[in-house]
Amino acid sequence: MSTPHKNQSDLRIATAVQLYQTEELSLAKAASLAGVSWEQMKAILLAQGIQPRLGPTTIAEAEVQALRAYFTGQAATNNTCDA
Repeated sequence: MSTPHKNQSDLRIATAVQLYQTEELSLAKAASLAGVSWEQMKAILLAQGIQPRLGPTTIAEAEVQALRAYFTGQAATNNTCDA
């Protein structure tokens, strides 16, 4: 038997996953909405076959990403910013 709390938690996670997939939320914001840690959200996504979008891990990667965006006229993909 499901409890109302469990159903609400499942709904929050499902909503967070959907918004993450449509790129409306970053991983951190999806985790916050779901009420779980960043690492837990990452595991939830992986369990559902969704590869997390992770930003650059070094300053050099960030610089390359920013330069590519600048020269192609596109905004840099940055998962720490949300719409």
